[in-house]
Amino acid sequence: MRFWESLNPAVIDRGVRKAIVDMQLSVLSISLGLYKIKNEKLFIKLGFKNITLYIENVCQENKIGRSTLFNWLKIGETYNKYHEELENIGFSDLDAPTKLPYLERALKKCAKDQVLFNLMNMSLREFSDFAKTSQEVPASEAPLWEEKGFVYDYQGKRAVIINSDLGDNVIKMMKAATRLGFRALERNGHVVAVHLDNADEVRRFRKIARRARRKMREKINSSYN
Repeated sequence: MRFWESLNPAVIDRGVRKAIVDMQLSVLSISLGLYKIKNEKLFIKLGFKNITLYIENVCQENKIGRSTLFNWLKIGETYNKYHEELENIGFSDLDAPTKLPYLERALKKCAKDQVLFNLMNMSLREFSDFAKTSQEVPASEAPLWEEKGFVYDYQGKRAVIINSDLGDNVIKMMKAATRLGFRALERNGHVVAVHLDNADEVRRFRKIARRARRKMREKINSSYN
């Protein structure tokens, strides 16, 4: 289990502090740990009144600037908000997580596909400039689909309602499946369902599937040239 997935606040805290000291783990790992400590208010169980006091303590212990840790926290928050999109494009530490604080700003101005493509292919400076200088997208018709909590609209009509009493795990799975279906409709694509038994299988399968999809598309594109 990765340290930020632990249910024990002390394990997450130790993981964050150790990763900062030796940097054996990624910036993204540290960011996800910080996000969980803030989001689930684990700083209270660690003896701090708020996330700021916790971060200041970590900074003092490791001689690191507050702005760096708060930037890493922002990375964790952004990754969690857009984790499905980022996992779908195979985003990792190799793609410079320090670009993530600019992601939401870019998404407000440009089409999602363009933003995600640039996120994967631009340097940090190029992507930050892109996010800052792009023009606002003019207001147009309603989006093809829209998520409103437990309700999903399609072409302006109510399409899916998820019962909020189903339980967290069921709700999470139902929402993920619903989003996937709407994204496929949005791109005139298709959905293939694969049953996997646990989170470890999911992580392994995603890596294999991304590689297979990339090779398949490269082969198809080369046949057209």
